[in-house]
Amino acid sequence: MTPELLARAVEENELRDELVDQLSPASTVPESRIVYTCGAVGFARAAGVGKVLMKTSPSGGSRHLIEAYPCIMNVEGIEPGIYHYSVRSHELELVSRINPRDRMSEMCGDQAWTANASVVLFYTAVIERPMWKYPTPRLYRFIMADLGHLSQSFYLLATWLNLNAFFVGALREQVVEEELRIDWTREIVLGASGLGLATPEGLARERAERAFEPTLHIEQRFEHAG
Repeated sequence: MTPELLARAVEENELRDELVDQLSPASTVPESRIVYTCGAVGFARAAGVGKVLMKTSPSGGSRHLIEAYPCIMNVEGIEPGIYHYSVRSHELELVSRINPRDRMSEMCGDQAWTANASVVLFYTAVIERPMWKYPTPRLYRFIMADLGHLSQSFYLLATWLNLNAFFVGALREQVVEEELRIDWTREIVLGASGLGLATPEGLARERAERAFEPTLHIEQRFEHAG
């Protein structure tokens, strides 16, 4: 990838993140790999550990402690509802048939615009999964690093699909736990990534307000930003 293409990808990613409060609730996104952000890609054997899981994003010690719960609101080929992504069977398991749009604002700390997304993917962490290998308070670092890896993979896939994405951490954990039907003593809520399509008017307005110069090398763009 040339520096110009990389700079454009970074700019496009930022642009689409800026438009999250202008998502159209009527937009339908195609069924795609976006709901498989946490998907498995294979296995490997590690000395002293044995068979370990390989996923789309790295994980400390290959423990892959994060689970994904897509809340489907408007995705082609999938009925609205709350689902759990099963790595073992590489499919979505139904948790609840409710329309998540009715509870999304409350789940996301009264950020009403999140209800306009087509899908919101909640991330949780199963604490005991890495505990046997990292039985120290430093485990928290691995949790946050894993969350960062997965949420960035979500952003990259969204940009590739020409869709708008966001990440929120201001959640009402108790409400989320109830809707996902998880036990907070074993599995904790971390954050959520959302996906949708901004209105054409909002996208055009945001582009017009940007002074993007694609001919600049990425080093020059950083100098201008500083």
